[in-house]
Amino acid sequence: MKMISDLSELQFWIGVSAHDPALPFEIIAHRKFSVLVAASYSVLFDEGIVRACCNWSRSHLDEQVAAFFVEQDTRRFFEDAGYYGGVVFNGEDNHSDVHQVLFKDQNGSPLLSIYEASQRMFLLPEDASWMLIGDRGADVALLCFSSEDERSDFLGEDHTIRTFGSLAEGARHSRSFMQYPWSPEVTGSEA
Repeated sequence: MKMISDLSELQFWIGVSAHDPALPFEIIAHRKFSVLVAASYSVLFDEGIVRACCNWSRSHLDEQVAAFFVEQDTRRFFEDAGYYGGVVFNGEDNHSDVHQVLFKDQNGSPLLSIYEASQRMFLLPEDASWMLIGDRGADVALLCFSSEDERSDFLGEDHTIRTFGSLAEGARHSRSFMQYPWSPEVTGSEA
């Protein structure tokens, strides 16, 4: 496990994620993936999700997975914490250790932990075969996969990862709770 402390490494992972700051997070997800599962934003920091990422990596030749944020100011986070608000890990890492890093206090920094500083968060492997993306302003995260088989492979039998019953339910939650305007391109008429 290592913190993302080099700007070129952060830029590499942002490129892998296909992040576009001008687009709503659900559009970024919808353009690349056909299976979207909605959950609360905090699920991205859930120990079960980190365990699933480590397990996936372990079953895929210890491919690297990155957890990082792109919004708030990552450069300011670097100035205060010495890294760019992200961590790279793989299946050899203990999921509990990775989970703790996401909540680690930054030595009195006003930015606090990755969890507290993040506004738009990503977790994804280097091959971008799946992606977890969340927006704190919507209070929703999307677990994104290319197929139901990939979703099952990633989530496995872990029933501790709580999700909304449908994408439309996640959209309704963010509309009512956060007044977040979901794109009809993603939710269709369901929401």
